[in-house]
Amino acid sequence: MDPDPIEIRTHGARGPTVLLLHGGPGAPGSVSDLAADLSPEFGILEPL
Repeated sequence: MDPDPIEIRTHGARGPTVLLLHGGPGAPGSVSDLAADLSPEFGILEPL
């Protein structure tokens, strides 16, 4: 049985790529404000 794929939200598109991880299974999307702040300078990957 294949595991379910991880949904990833992307922010920004330029500069180095940064992966932001939240603090637990009940917190998807909790780093979206930080991702928005960083997105002008970095490409952000936010697993949900």
